[in-house]
Amino acid sequence: MTRQRHGFTLLEVILALILAGLLVMLMSAYLSRSVVSPDAPLVRVQRTAILANAMEAVARDYGQGATHSASDLAALASRVGAFQTNYSAYCSSCTGATSTITLGPLDNALLVTITDGNGQSLSRVFTVLDY
Repeated sequence: MTRQRHGFTLLEVILALILAGLLVMLMSAYLSRSVVSPDAPLVRVQRTAILANAMEAVARDYGQGATHSASDLAALASRVGAFQTNYSAYCSSCTGATSTITLGPLDNALLVTITDGNGQSLSRVFTVLDY
C-alpha cells in the first residue's frame, strides 16, 4: 500500500512564486507605459479653465467699450501687452500676445493669444463692428 501525499513540496512552491513574480514584473512593465499619470487629463482641464477665465476677462474689457472701434482694439492690444499688470488675478503664470490680422472682409481684427507657463494657449479674435 502506497501512501498518497497531500499538498505541495517546497520546490514546487518556490517555482510557483518565481513564475508569478516574473509574470507580475512583465505585466507591470507593459501596463506602466500606458498609465503614466492618471490625473493628467484633469490637470489639463484645470489649466484650460484658467486660460478661459483669463480670456473672458479680456473679452469683458473689450465688451465695455461702447463703440468697438479701431481705437478700442488698440487699447485692448495695449492691455493684453501688459498682461501681468492687468490680468494676473486671473492667471499669474500667463502671458498675452496680440497681432493684427485680416479676417475675410475685416482688415482690422485683433488676434489675442494667452499662454500659460506650461505652454498651453488659448486664442480669440476681436473685431471692429462696422455697420
